Amino acid sequence: MAPAKMRVQENTVIRKVREKTASAMLRFCNMRGRKMPPEASIPLAPAAPSGTFLIVRDLPGQPVVDKQALVGGCVRLPLQIDSARLLDEVNALPADAWDIRGGLKRYPEAGVHRAAESIFLRGQTPAEGDIPIEDRAILDRLPYVRRLIEHEIGRRPQRCLLARLPPGASVVPHIDRAPYFAKTLRIHVPVESHDRAWMVCDGLVYLMKPGEAWALNNLAVHAVWNAHPGLSRTHLICDFLPDPGVLELLARGERELGRPVQEVDAHFAALAQHRFAAAE
Repeated sequence: MAPAKMRVQENTVIRKVREKTASAMLRFCNMRGRKMPPEASIPLAPAAPSGTFLIVRDLPGQPVVDKQALVGGCVRLPLQIDSARLLDEVNALPADAWDIRGGLKRYPEAGVHRAAESIFLRGQTPAEGDIPIEDRAILDRLPYVRRLIEHEIGRRPQRCLLARLPPGASVVPHIDRAPYFAKTLRIHVPVESHDRAWMVCDGLVYLMKPGEAWALNNLAVHAVWNAHPGLSRTHLICDFLPDPGVLELLARGERELGRPVQEVDAHFAALAQHRFAAAE
């Protein structure tokens, strides 16, 4: 496909994402009657004039996934995870394997993940450029993780990482805006968590527990708040190209598990107000 035609298609994806998430962002921020400034209504970076920003964040030849139909907000998959084995493997990794710089370095355009610590197991962030998605050496230390991402969840894994959110930290409301994300399904597998780790998607709050696996619609506005003062929250996060296995899990998954939580709404509304005030 010619680059110019590819850019047109990619911009169409971005525009549709804007349209679908505008009302969700307004509901999510819960600004109690305060009008949000235009630049805050959807936290999307502008398209790069050269088109390079979009092209390197794509999977050419792969179709766009209708995540609203397949996932909605979040879906708990009918899959039993050996949480003890998973935690043991992750805890055995050396401390210096964790990138504690967070998203400020990896996502320089937005920095919404700046509080998170990560270990990439396959590939890299889209912000790092047009690099082939391949296994990283550290995945060899995680045989159970490899089995999960190559056999039990799906068979077409793309970028995969471990993400650790320290006590009290937040990932602010955002959408994953690159075309790559419109063509993959995002799966979360909690490694260590607790009942104060809130995942928010499309205005509803979910509790994801060790032993579970969840699909998340990352084209909807989503956020995370680790509200515990002393415990981290760690997830295995992997993107998959659709295949019969992962689609079957989605078809049999549990839906309607999200709920409004006033405390969480108030937390992110306060963060948004602080952000808007700082920008004025």
